[in-house]
Amino acid sequence: MAKAKSPMAHPLYLTAEEQKLFVNLPKEATNGVTVVREEREFKDNEKDLAGRRKLAKFKSSTLQKLQSELDQTSSEEEAMEMIKKAKLPDLPEEDLPTLFFLIGPQALSMMIETMLKNAKSSQDVEGIGALCDARSMLLNAFIPS
Repeated sequence: MAKAKSPMAHPLYLTAEEQKLFVNLPKEATNGVTVVREEREFKDNEKDLAGRRKLAKFKSSTLQKLQSELDQTSSEEEAMEMIKKAKLPDLPEEDLPTLFFLIGPQALSMMIETMLKNAKSSQDVEGIGALCDARSMLLNAFIPS
């Protein structure tokens, strides 16, 4: 576990595999960031994903279209490719919690891994932190204590 005075308000919760990617990021991007091990895992199933898809309601026409496309996907990998193309920074902020609920913590983990492989700046690390926070909230909701 890497510890330092964090410029971020809270630590990054990363899995063991994600931590392996994190240590290879440029030092200027990770300077002062505290990393804590995320031990919880969640494996989605089609029934739960389908149920969340039915519950999700988006305000944005972009995300309404994405939801329709996701309803037609046959695999998580296919869904992830669609989500990657959607470019999170361009999506309306008010719909992001619903999107994260829709795709679940497993897909967020895939997104975090992809971002860790491509991160170069402290802004990239802050974006990873935002996804880690969203995943943590979903894990709290989806895994009974």
